Amino acid sequence: MGSPSKELKRSKYRLLGLVGQGQFGRVYCAVHRRTGQFVALKDLHHERFPTHKFLRELRFLLSLEHPNIVTCRALEHTRKGRYLVMDYCEGGTLRGLMEEDARLSLHQCIKLTADILAALDHAHSRGIVHCDIKPENILLNVATHGWTARVSDFGIARLIQELTAEPHSGTGNTGSPAYMAPERFYGQYSTTSDLYSMGIILYELLAGDRPFTGTPADLMTAHLNNLLVFPESIPTAWHSLINTALQKLSARRFATAGDMLHALKRIAEAEGILGYLEYQPVSIPLLSPVAELPQSDLFKLKTERIGEPMQAIALLPETNRKLLKPYPPHIDFFYRTEQNTVLFAGSETHVEVDPQKTYVPHSPHQPVPLPEPIRWLESCPTGAYALGDQFLHRLTYTDDRIQTDPVVAVEAGSLAAITPSGQWGAIAHTLTGQPSWHLHLHGLWTAPNVQSFARQITLPLPAAQTQLHQLVALDERHFIALFRATTNATATAPTAAPTYLEIVTRRGQQLGNFSMPLQIGQFQSTAFPYRCIATDLEDPTSLVAIDLKPYRIVRFALGLQPFLLASAPWGYVVADRHGEVEILDEYGQLVGRLALPFPPIALVPFEPYGLLIATWGENWGYLHIVNLKTLEIQLLF
Repeated sequence: MGSPSKELKRSKYRLLGLVGQGQFGRVYCAVHRRTGQFVALKDLHHERFPTHKFLRELRFLLSLEHPNIVTCRALEHTRKGRYLVMDYCEGGTLRGLMEEDARLSLHQCIKLTADILAALDHAHSRGIVHCDIKPENILLNVATHGWTARVSDFGIARLIQELTAEPHSGTGNTGSPAYMAPERFYGQYSTTSDLYSMGIILYELLAGDRPFTGTPADLMTAHLNNLLVFPESIPTAWHSLINTALQKLSARRFATAGDMLHALKRIAEAEGILGYLEYQPVSIPLLSPVAELPQSDLFKLKTERIGEPMQAIALLPETNRKLLKPYPPHIDFFYRTEQNTVLFAGSETHVEVDPQKTYVPHSPHQPVPLPEPIRWLESCPTGAYALGDQFLHRLTYTDDRIQTDPVVAVEAGSLAAITPSGQWGAIAHTLTGQPSWHLHLHGLWTAPNVQSFARQITLPLPAAQTQLHQLVALDERHFIALFRATTNATATAPTAAPTYLEIVTRRGQQLGNFSMPLQIGQFQSTAFPYRCIATDLEDPTSLVAIDLKPYRIVRFALGLQPFLLASAPWGYVVADRHGEVEILDEYGQLVGRLALPFPPIALVPFEPYGLLIATWGENWGYLHIVNLKTLEIQLLF
């Protein structure tokens, strides 16, 4: 973080990362050390934002209190700077959402527009004109129904009484030319100037592009003279609203933001979506992918026929290597059967592949039974770990010999997580009839004359009526416990937070917990630092990326409902129950598609560009060994 981090060491807030930088200073994501609440710290430079401007924006912010306006909560002073403590918006900016490789649903476009108009109506009623409404200044809070828009950055806002007294006393054409009303280019401001900007934003949300583009000079000419042209992507019902907002003369626009909001609601009622604006149910899908890619040729894959379903696969470390041409002669792995009772290791694969034939994997090893059913299987550099209802078992494969050892006794129904190195493990379970959960932390290294670390801690549940749902290792130092509501008490409250995350270090230090307004299904860590991916039960056609440092939630649009998901160093792989597979890059953009002959039951990437997929029909299935470099995908390795 550099110097700001040092400045705030004694502050009540801990910095988590830089989230934005504007013309007046930087904005950081921070967390309150005692409460765990996320805040935005806005650092305002003395040179670019002198004291009189600082006090001016502070006056504006303190006079505004609205759910669709980013509120100032406190002022933080240090010896070298001053910071506004603002509400934090984990969804980023509207610009970031609009630049995703996806299209927002009509319901979301109208909902976000209504949010912004409600905020402007509040600000205008208190005599404040924003003067710089644009997607970069609209922040987003993630919600169960999608997003909530909040207006921010009142740095160049003007008071209506000042505009009335000195109509030409503005700061010239300070602002963003792409969203500026015609009169703004001559230094004139009014409340309808903000409504003109809203007309541009609504047009862009619905069409995907602004009505006028070009250089600042071109934009000025277009705003002053060019007629509005509506593409087919904007429904006819919304033409009149946008046309009124984008009138060249200020007097011909909506008189107030409230008037424009009422007109929007009248059209929404006629179109049958008013209930969505008022009650905010989830409208699926929230996002639709823009890219349409062809499916890769299945016959280019290396395929083997299998006679038993592989419910989970754990690759042995020696096979986690670069793929050669042709493929390596064999890939060794553990997998559990459908009955969860037996583990196998070793699978011969063939160098020469005939796409018209399938092969039965040959294993030189006998089945290795375990004394109990296995519920969870995870690979590590020394082999793998398997979790049953009585023990956590270590599985190793050395000198052509498979060895199983019960290393830790566990409670029935426990959850487990292992760090990427395999040296640290966590086992957790909730305590029956008590509002708490138990966490066992273990050092799993086996070096001679070294006593393994072990610690047991009991922590309260993050909220009433919650249950431990998943446990994952974020990295070598941190574990994340995910809790979900056990009742439907939040079903009628879209703003409620049904999912909680609690972060604990491998030494047992509790770093705090926080809530997410999402109903998380599957949840796992990724190859990217401090990032997890998850499925959303309310919006099953999206993949959710959760960054923890700084805190950020991003939805990636999918063309399917994910059943299996996996993370690789280059991105993500998701598959639905029918055998459709989508390959996404690090930024969530669709780069490839694949169709499998049977529904998938296991999905494991291996470096640098390998992918192992097990499928199963009624009586038999396939093991697909995929070399992504041979597929027609838009990804560079």
